[in-house]
Amino acid sequence: MKPVYRNLIFLCLFFMSIASLWYFGNLRAYLRIETLQQHQEFICTTINHYPISSALLYILTFYVLTISALPTTLAMITIGGFLFGWQLGSSYALIAMLMSSMTVFIASQKMFGVYFQRKYHHELKKFNQLMDHYGFYYLLFIRTIPLIPFFIINICAGLTQIDKKTFIITTAIGALPTVLICSYLGSQCASLVVNL
Repeated sequence: MKPVYRNLIFLCLFFMSIASLWYFGNLRAYLRIETLQQHQEFICTTINHYPISSALLYILTFYVLTISALPTTLAMITIGGFLFGWQLGSSYALIAMLMSSMTVFIASQKMFGVYFQRKYHHELKKFNQLMDHYGFYYLLFIRTIPLIPFFIINICAGLTQIDKKTFIITTAIGALPTVLICSYLGSQCASLVVNL
């Protein structure tokens, strides 16, 4: 069996197990502002006593959920703003997004990108030349379109010859507006709860 097919089977099994956990484990119930509001006092006390551990746990949770391709990115950014305030929340969310994006990008490159580029070398010659010249702008433009999931962009970018530096810079710039807006909204939800 070719490595690319083995990788594809592994990915299908991985996503099926994550989807089962998401659906049957009812993880969605824990990613709601209402759930956080019910336990806000306990959560805030814990974060105040263990700020570094809380930040690391948030980043790790965000990272795992994002590389699992679950539709939780906006919810996790908002929760970060709710828990840590918009400044720290947006910083932690951006770190988690960059880590998860790089992981998926590199995995896509290693598992499929090399094979894809080798097999369709002649067909992709013109495309690769365009990406060498305009790849930064293409990727930055796509990153700013909120309708396209980050996970799909990460996988597709891994199939191209875009270098890691270009990928990480465009990801950071493209994600920043969404991260700031959602973190700020989350922090406003926290302020609203405190003032009630």
